[in-house]
Amino acid sequence: MTSSAALEAAQQTSRFLSARHFYADLNSVSPALKQQIAAVVDASGARFVEAAVMAPVAPYGHRVHGERRAREMEEVSETLRSIGVEPIMSEAAARRQDWSARLDLAARFGPEGPKSYREVLKLL
Repeated sequence: MTSSAALEAAQQTSRFLSARHFYADLNSVSPALKQQIAAVVDASGARFVEAAVMAPVAPYGHRVHGERRAREMEEVSETLRSIGVEPIMSEAAARRQDWSARLDLAARFGPEGPKSYREVLKLL
């Protein structure tokens, strides 16, 4: 699941929750969105646990899909806006990650990835 579906997932799951449950949201989302998710879970009687987990790029290389990172950077932008900071770099990073995802490099190069950076440059 990507961060863009975090609230929807909580809404769909909440009808199955009760006071004996804990709901842990592991998405990298803005504090405001975490609060919305918490409200949905709290209404079910369950307890909300906030956490964020981001996998590092290094061990996964080309297999880290840009769309997920773009959604995460959009959440960073929302967080910065909420404290009065213009999110120039995070918005730019989100746009670049979307661009990268549209190239669908993983499908073009397969599970082994490109043989060299030259293959990627040729495609770009």
